[in-house]
Amino acid sequence: MARYHVRPDGSVGRCDAKEGGRCKFASKGALHFESAAEARDYAAEVLAHRSSGFVKGGAESGSGAGAPVSAGGSSDVVLVADRQEKMSMDELFAHMARLKDDPGVWEQVLSSPRAKSGELASVADGALAAGGRENLQVAIRAVRHTNMGKFSRRTAMAHPDLWDEALSDPGFYGWSDEDVRDVQEVSRERGLSDEDARQRVLDRFRERDMRELFPSPSRDEGRRMNNESMGGDYRLRGYMRVDTPFRKVERLPPGSLPDEALIREVSERLWGGSVGE
Repeated sequence: MARYHVRPDGSVGRCDAKEGGRCKFASKGALHFESAAEARDYAAEVLAHRSSGFVKGGAESGSGAGAPVSAGGSSDVVLVADRQEKMSMDELFAHMARLKDDPGVWEQVLSSPRAKSGELASVADGALAAGGRENLQVAIRAVRHTNMGKFSRRTAMAHPDLWDEALSDPGFYGWSDEDVRDVQEVSRERGLSDEDARQRVLDRFRERDMRELFPSPSRDEGRRMNNESMGGDYRLRGYMRVDTPFRKVERLPPGSLPDEALIREVSERLWGGSVGE
């Protein structure tokens, strides 16, 4: 099926990338559509908003839900990297909340080479919550920013509105083959809201990450751990007496050590090997 891309400047073109391949304009923020009509409609929105200096906001305001919210820089914000004093946790949370909820500062964050990964993630979250194709473009720009951390980039793309973009270049967005499989399986589940689908994907990501960080021991390894003496008087499961009690070592003056024969004897009883050799 033919696909069409719309670049950030509003230009429309037929995408010649093969299925599963990467569009040459994806790195510049192009969005893809299944029909030329959809692509033209979106391009018209892009050009209209670019000429007026507005992006669509999803939050309700005096002008009604979905009314344009100025992004022309009428408000500004001091980024973390530009602050002279350290921030308290409360100040940091308030800062991130403003970046998420105030479209007027999004462009400032996106265009800054000093924006932190967390600040970019807040902008992406806010743009996705606001909804609309123009804000989807904002979210993609935030995620593709060079300062966006690998982990933040991977989790941000778990939002259903960004799945198609992520699947166009999973390697760039930090998705493994298992991540792609998880998204494809969740996408087939019916009745999920966007937030439920996003959370389902993130839960799968985290569960697999934990398994990789803390792998379960094999059956033989588990048996060995269960039977291995711990601390002289304990095993992994329950309390037990050690068959051969440790030889008590007398307290010696500072700077002195037990003799070599005693060290070797204790070592062999504890670990069946040598210590210090």
